Amino acid sequence: MQKNIKPVFSFLLLFQSYSYGQNSVDDLLSTLTNDLNKFEKIATKTKQNEHYQPYIISTLKGKTLEKLGISSLKEALELIPGVDIANNNLNFKSPIFRGSNPIAFGQSKLLIDGVLVNNVFTDGYVEYLEMPIEMIKRVEVIRGPGSQSDGVNAYAGSINIVTYVQEEEHKDLIYGKVGSNKYRSGGFRKGYQKDDFSFFSDFYYQEHDQKLNSGQNGLANGIFNRKTPVGIIDNSHLASSDSAPLWLENYSLGLSMAYQEFSLKGRINQYKQGAAYGANLVQAQDDDYIESPNHYLEVAVDKSYKDLNIISKLGYKRDGLSNHSKTLPDNVTLPLQSDYTKRVVFPDGMSMVIETEQSTLYHSTFVHYNKFVDHEITAGYYISKVQTEDMVTKLTNRTSGMGLIDYTNIKPFFNKDAKRDTHTISLQDKYQYSDALQILYALNYENNSHIEGILNPRVSIVYQNSNDDIFKLGYSKSHRTPSWQELYVIKNFAREGNLNLDPEKVDTFEGAYIKHFSNDSYIQANLYYLINKNQIHYVNTQNKFLNSGKDNALYGAEFEYKGHISSRDSLYLNFSYTNGSNSYDETLSHVSNFLAKGYYIYNILDNLSLSSIIKYSSEKGRLDMDPRTEMDAYTVVDSALQYKNYVHDWDVTLSIKNIFNEQGTYPSLPMTYMDDYSKEGRTFLLSLRKEF
Repeated sequence: MQKNIKPVFSFLLLFQSYSYGQNSVDDLLSTLTNDLNKFEKIATKTKQNEHYQPYIISTLKGKTLEKLGISSLKEALELIPGVDIANNNLNFKSPIFRGSNPIAFGQSKLLIDGVLVNNVFTDGYVEYLEMPIEMIKRVEVIRGPGSQSDGVNAYAGSINIVTYVQEEEHKDLIYGKVGSNKYRSGGFRKGYQKDDFSFFSDFYYQEHDQKLNSGQNGLANGIFNRKTPVGIIDNSHLASSDSAPLWLENYSLGLSMAYQEFSLKGRINQYKQGAAYGANLVQAQDDDYIESPNHYLEVAVDKSYKDLNIISKLGYKRDGLSNHSKTLPDNVTLPLQSDYTKRVVFPDGMSMVIETEQSTLYHSTFVHYNKFVDHEITAGYYISKVQTEDMVTKLTNRTSGMGLIDYTNIKPFFNKDAKRDTHTISLQDKYQYSDALQILYALNYENNSHIEGILNPRVSIVYQNSNDDIFKLGYSKSHRTPSWQELYVIKNFAREGNLNLDPEKVDTFEGAYIKHFSNDSYIQANLYYLINKNQIHYVNTQNKFLNSGKDNALYGAEFEYKGHISSRDSLYLNFSYTNGSNSYDETLSHVSNFLAKGYYIYNILDNLSLSSIIKYSSEKGRLDMDPRTEMDAYTVVDSALQYKNYVHDWDVTLSIKNIFNEQGTYPSLPMTYMDDYSKEGRTFLLSLRKEF
């Protein structure tokens, strides 16, 4: 289209030159050139619409999510096709894409304004899943290995949070929220711009006091019974069904500054939560806690030279994990480590203090070359250095059963010398073969101090048959390097790391068809087939992280519809089907074969809306070694009422989550919590927002 429009402008310019003379032609030339540049920018922006991207991508707008009563990033992700949420004994939730390894972290990557924020220890991002929706302008989710950020090697999917820092004409905001479980939250967005300088900041604080009961803890299954040369130690009588403390304290401050081609981004994120179901699968005490801070600072230079655009970044990230909790109950009995014929009674139970901090220093430079009319070439490198900065291990005295002893240098829980250097080289070309056909082909090579070099190719085709019909085909290969936890945890009660782990690998085949009915109405259908290799798991008698010895396949389909029933409403529906096998058994376990989600917004008045969200999850199978029956299907219905005052720019939203108090659960591993981990029941939330 851009090729065909230029001759039209040239003809108009020639016609006007005969009518007005040369002086007017100069003015007309300047005007037409400006108009043409604006047109090309609009056309380019249109081509960047999610449906024209060479990925399977879904986008959620923050304002729509606010209207729906969505409170956090986690709740927003629950609307994405093929995405489910998993949980574990520490209440570390993780989005699961298309059923891929539901007991592992790091399967997906989270970026905030292009900055990768996955923590080093688990390779997850639980500390950002509760980010309030008021801080988020848009959520972009790519299903599959693709990523929209240079140098990021996503595996099952990637999530990019776009904050209001990138909005040229944003409004300042303050907000407050209160709700069930003594939930309270407040924060602000503030921006300033003058000439070539801009400054933006956001801040939020939130807390709640949630508790949930998930039945008897792991002691009831005999996980701390021990066979010794002089008999069996039986601790199962100490099992209990106390409520797990899931309280939260979280605050975050984000800053962004830009001057001409220079920019700076940074965020402090302090995250503290109750110790949940316990590191040793025994409910924690009310004041036991886990901290996982995650902070980053990145400076960048974005410079253009004729047909070259060079973006160079230097960043520093620091994150960690601390667990201060009582891990076994009073009067638990264990063998004496130095002599298994003797026993030690712990009258006050067993407690632990474990702390670890990691730092990441990284640098990247990527060059975008636009000399060729039909090619957009990107090439660059990413290097990083990760190392452990601090590590502490304190446990109840294993000999006397009393008092807290520093075992940091005697029996550490983690290798304090852990470090990793990574080098990545990327090359990509977006080839506009014709107005209707775009081809993307790319290579990504990664080498680090743990794995030998891996080359990952990607090919994607986008064919626009008409303005209303889009077809996509793609193949990509990717991998996931083992996390710090999987590599460097030293054998303990819960699990053991493995320095001999190979990276997980995946080959992905995807296809999609999109039919547009209008600017905001469409249907989309996707098919995918995944071949996973070397999947990492710890469901074995050793509780040790191991690679699966076989390949496993996942396949499925996703369907989306967005449109209207009338002129005053908005309807969104999606359905997804997943099947295949996990890495640790022959059947697909801990995964719903069918997911159905959707929302409906009805604008009663121009400033008053009523909305509803429905989420359905089918039964979830168990591991082959797990004798329990499959998990039941469940349906959750949410509703929200929003009033917006356009004159004074404020709105109030009342939302009810899980209206019918459906008793859903997250699957637990075998021989742990028999009744799984409870999901939240019915809750209420009141939100007030004011823009300036």
